[in-house]
Amino acid sequence: MRWTTGQTYGLYVASRLAQGESKTSGINRTNSYITHAQAGVDMLLISNSKFDLIPDVSLIFPLQRVVKTSDDALAGEGAMEITARVIGRLKWGTLEPFAMLGLTYRDEGRSTLLPYLAGAELSFSSLKLGADIGGYQTILKDQYTSNSSERHVVSLKNGGSLKYYSVDPSLLETSAWLRWQMGDFAFKGGAATTMTGTSTAAGLTFFAGMSFALDSGPRRRSRQEAPKYQPTSPVEDDDVQKFEETVNDGVDQNLFRKPTPPPKPKPVRK
Repeated sequence: MRWTTGQTYGLYVASRLAQGESKTSGINRTNSYITHAQAGVDMLLISNSKFDLIPDVSLIFPLQRVVKTSDDALAGEGAMEITARVIGRLKWGTLEPFAMLGLTYRDEGRSTLLPYLAGAELSFSSLKLGADIGGYQTILKDQYTSNSSERHVVSLKNGGSLKYYSVDPSLLETSAWLRWQMGDFAFKGGAATTMTGTSTAAGLTFFAGMSFALDSGPRRRSRQEAPKYQPTSPVEDDDVQKFEETVNDGVDQNLFRKPTPPPKPKPVRK
């Protein structure tokens, strides 16, 4: 959900309900829970007819941490993350190329990541078709880089997958989607596939989401078409005809009146 405070700032919150299932040595494990709560703020720093520049900062707070002794399959990363990024967007008519570069800090001694992305959206009225390529790269090592088994022990309960809780992961993937804007609501659905990576899982991902924008009242009108001018107190013709000047102020008003011109002489008949 997103709330805009004007033409410049925006606040948003999000969450995710995930389900994980694994099969190891004939044992099936499943798990389903709300993985995290996210809050963020972005700002339209530069905006003109050809280019937008948007800084963005967000915080992900895990609602369930990874427990090494648990016998459940993982459905989330389980780490607190702080991400700062910059998004650039070009305006080429119906085609909007974009790019993103950021930095993600994770607690519990996890590696620090460099997320990146480049793509474009093609608009068809309220429907948009988009595609991108991007991922993340480890730039600061995990505290268990030299002893990765401290984290990878949980993969034994996740079918050997390093989708979550891995040491020094990196990933490159591509995705495509359809987005439909309907007033304050936006719906998005698509798919992504892995191209390459290390210490992570490869596969095909399907995703869907909905967002809702809340505007802060009168400021929203500034982004819409300006209404035609209407006088605040229209004056009717009947009111003008009924108007009478009040001159009861004790001053002789005849002193300010122009003298009445004499009548024109009548023509003399010959």
